[in-house]
Amino acid sequence: NGRVWESSGIVKYPKMFMPEEWYVACGSCYNVDVAPDKDDLTYECTNCGESSGRVARRFLEPKGFVTAYINRKGSDPGMVRKRERPADEARLIVVPNDDYFQSTDHKDVKLALLPAQQIDDGPSGDLVIINRGPRTFGYHVCGYCGFSIPARSPAPAGQKHHQPLSDEWCPKEQLPRPIDLGHRFSTDVLVIRFQNLMPEPPQGDQASLFLDGFARTTTEAMRYAAAASLQVGISELRATYRRNGRHLDVIIYDSAAGGAGYCRRLLELVAVDSLLSEAVEKLSCPRECSNACTACL
Repeated sequence: NGRVWESSGIVKYPKMFMPEEWYVACGSCYNVDVAPDKDDLTYECTNCGESSGRVARRFLEPKGFVTAYINRKGSDPGMVRKRERPADEARLIVVPNDDYFQSTDHKDVKLALLPAQQIDDGPSGDLVIINRGPRTFGYHVCGYCGFSIPARSPAPAGQKHHQPLSDEWCPKEQLPRPIDLGHRFSTDVLVIRFQNLMPEPPQGDQASLFLDGFARTTTEAMRYAAAASLQVGISELRATYRRNGRHLDVIIYDSAAGGAGYCRRLLELVAVDSLLSEAVEKLSCPRECSNACTACL
């Protein structure tokens, strides 16, 4: 009935059902490596081989959230909603081998379908979304009652707080080091690999920004083209990308967990030449804009 409830903690489960894991997000190619233990993470990125600037972080995959007992009736939404910082973009965990890609009707484009369910020991479409909190330090999660707040620093914090489920004071007044929140899911994924290099970036600090901008533009154009080719709503497909230097992989996946068959239909029914033509048409903005606008992307 228009009421708003806000989570104030994480449901408590035994560690065997909600274990802490580790991840490293590569700053060069946008790949994410995930492992159950910090020592299991590779020194180099499994996608591009980059070793510099790799910072391992813990994450927890919540099984559920709780609201505060004192706010059990919710609140009035009012006229303005506070805009929260979104979670990081979903990233593909698996790195398919080159021999898993198949040739297409375009000599410079190859495709690889990663199904939601693993088949014959092949790679599956496993993705992860990480929420590092509004200040990118993660969240303090009380080990006693599950109370959680965004962290302001990477250090433990003294925080007297009420237990979410009872509104009684929690005996633990020291919150542990923050941890990120994550969500892993599987769906049908189509990896579009461009053999040609992206354009030569400008010299200096703007090189990486230029390549990311080019990759993002190409990825969104391909997502719109895929939706138009399949005659489905744009919300049915999502997309991300990986960079390996100036090589680009566009990653399109079904927005429905478990897959809805769109990526498979895209592989089987839509020619790559047709898909690229649709993307070019999408980028031919009638307003001749210099940046993405409502008439194009």
